[in-house]
Amino acid sequence: MEIHKSLIFCAIVCLSLSCSKAPNEDFAVGRNEQENLQKERQQKLENSLTEANKIISAKEEQRILAYAERRGLKLNKHSGIYYEETKKGNGVIIDENKFVKISYNAYYLNGNKVEDSQQVKTFKVGGDTDIVFGLRIAAKQLSKGSKACVIVPDNMAFWLDENGEKQEADATLVYDIEIIDVE
Repeated sequence: MEIHKSLIFCAIVCLSLSCSKAPNEDFAVGRNEQENLQKERQQKLENSLTEANKIISAKEEQRILAYAERRGLKLNKHSGIYYEETKKGNGVIIDENKFVKISYNAYYLNGNKVEDSQQVKTFKVGGDTDIVFGLRIAAKQLSKGSKACVIVPDNMAFWLDENGEKQEADATLVYDIEIIDVE
């Protein structure tokens, strides 16, 4: 009988020690470890994408600079776009609230034309999403009467339409533009 009582006592002590954790504590610890692993994987993925973007941007910049050198362009860089003002304007300085009328020819960095003929567009510099983002930035560096060669890297050349689809193919664009009017 004494042996049975001591066995029962030992069993109760062992059972109470093994059950001292909350019923879901082991599950919670495993879940936290899993969440930490998932966060770590996400961070590694984001770091990899950041590094890949840096490499892609550096290669695109090398292509742009090589293009400029072949053509004897002396490019300025502003907010991610490259430009050379080939004719100084003497008109109104362009800001976000101005409407600008430009004429332009657009082609890819490899020389292929984007459009068949010269285009004329009027847009609001600070808000018109129907015009390539890089051209809106370039316009703010120029004035009425300016002519410029503007090189717009891929990430600033295209936009998403209302369906979330990217317009045009991925490519660096070159524009020969003239600021016709500023209102």
